[in-house]
Amino acid sequence: MAPGSGPDGVVPTPEARAIQELAAARREMVAAVTRQIRFSIEQLQLSPQEAAARVREWLAHAPADQEADQVTWFDLAGLIEHDPERGQAAWQTLKDEARQELATGFRAARTLEPPVTGRPYERAQVMVIVEALRQALEPRDVLEELLVRSTWRLPMSSISGGRR
Repeated sequence: MAPGSGPDGVVPTPEARAIQELAAARREMVAAVTRQIRFSIEQLQLSPQEAAARVREWLAHAPADQEADQVTWFDLAGLIEHDPERGQAAWQTLKDEARQELATGFRAARTLEPPVTGRPYERAQVMVIVEALRQALEPRDVLEELLVRSTWRLPMSSISGGRR
């Protein structure tokens, strides 16, 4: 079977792949909705029917224009429940942003910054290290790129003075 092909040997379209990915993530979305219903019952003292109705109402108003790292499974479930096309588009946007962050090293660099006191210069230092490693090692594919990303954590301890 060719890499990336489905069980029937046919390579799915990007749209079909997105639908398959969302179907695979159904457990997370259902769990997020269930947690909201449970919270409404336990903390807001609503009946199960009231809690379910309230959560369904919240789902109808799930924001679509959030920063990618702020979107929850609950938000995505709401979009898919009430506007499947927007939900699929939101999923694609999340993947596009994740792909961009992987390509630039932005997210990985941000994870090394101190939560409150991180400075742009520290992120620039990480980005320069990634750039230098990328030029020196010339990764040929995504796997080699991930190996480059895993090696730059070592020099970061000397830049940040060992703090994290």
